Formats: sequence, structure tokens, C-alpha cells
Amino acid sequence: MNRRKQILDAARRVFAREGFHKATIKSIATEAGLKSPSLVYWYFADKKELFQAMAEELSPILSQLSNLWERIDDPPEKMLLFVAKTYLSTFDNPEARQLFRIFLSEVSRFPETANHLAEKMVLLLNFIIAYLEHQIDIGRLRRHDTQSSTRFFIGSFVVYMIGSELLLPLRAGLPPKELYAQEVVNVFLKGLQPEKSSLHK
Repeated sequence: MNRRKQILDAARRVFAREGFHKATIKSIATEAGLKSPSLVYWYFADKKELFQAMAEELSPILSQLSNLWERIDDPPEKMLLFVAKTYLSTFDNPEARQLFRIFLSEVSRFPETANHLAEKMVLLLNFIIAYLEHQIDIGRLRRHDTQSSTRFFIGSFVVYMIGSELLLPLRAGLPPKELYAQEVVNVFLKGLQPEKSSLHK
């Protein structure tokens, strides 16, 4: 197994089990079966950098970013549903759910970690903005403020994740992820249908 991947897998288990503060580089090295903690530092400067890398790896949508641009001509009902389902699939992994809770509890103490992950999310927002503008240009969607619509779209899934994993009273009545993703895309696209006069484009 790739040594970096070996360390990330071990860190995921240790962070999920012990939390960020109790986890140590030594315990992560032991979990990974390494003879010395110094081998961890060969790949990661410190525990915070390791946590950042692990969080990115556990987010399917962030790992797909480079491939999304190849699909910019896909129709909105296909592309946006793919983004929605991929985004929500983050929590198919129980360890990812635990790490999400850890991240939210630690975010105020480590703003640089939060900013790092936020910068990655900005890349996703920028792609969706560019995608929507392209779809407008080719006549599939009506002209609108894509900055607003992109945040509305992604925000729908952030609310779902917080409700299902953190603010548990909000979990009541939440539909399954697949149904939720489809309904959000349906409602979103219904509001962005092009004017009838432009359907010939």
C-alpha cells in the first residue's frame, strides 16, 4: 500500500476514535504500523495538515473536481444530479460522519484548517458558476445571477448534512439522500427553465 495512503487511513481511524485533541502523531504512526512517528512527518508537516488532507480525501465531490470540467456540456438534469448525489455521498462512510462532527467542534480553534477546506469548496462553487453560465449561453437555462443560484444549490445540501448529522431534531422528516437530491435538482431547474421564446436555441 502507498505509504501516504496508509498514514491517511490510520489517521482517519484514530481521529474518529479519539478526536482531534487526543489523537497524536505517535498514535497515528502506531495505527499505521510504522516503526517511527518521524515517518509521518515525511509526508505531513503536523497534525493539522494531516487532518486537512484526510478531510479532502473523504469528500467524494472534492476528489472529483478535476474531472468535472470534462462534463461541462452535460445537460443540467444529469450534471447537477451527479454533483448532488456525490456531495451527499460523503456521509456514506461512518468515519466521515464522525470527522465532520470533529471538524465542526474544532473549527473555531483552527481557522486556518477551516479556511483551507473552504478554499477547496470555492473551487467547486467556481465550477458550478461556470457550468451554469455555459448552460445559459447555449440556451438550456434562463439568464440569472449564477453566484446566487450556485450558493442556493450547494446550501441545500449543507442544510441536509447539518440536519442529519449535527442538529438532530432537524432530522425528523428528512427524506433519503437519493430522493432529496432528485427533488432539489427538480425544483432548482424548474425555476431556471428558459423563456419559451428561447427554446429553439
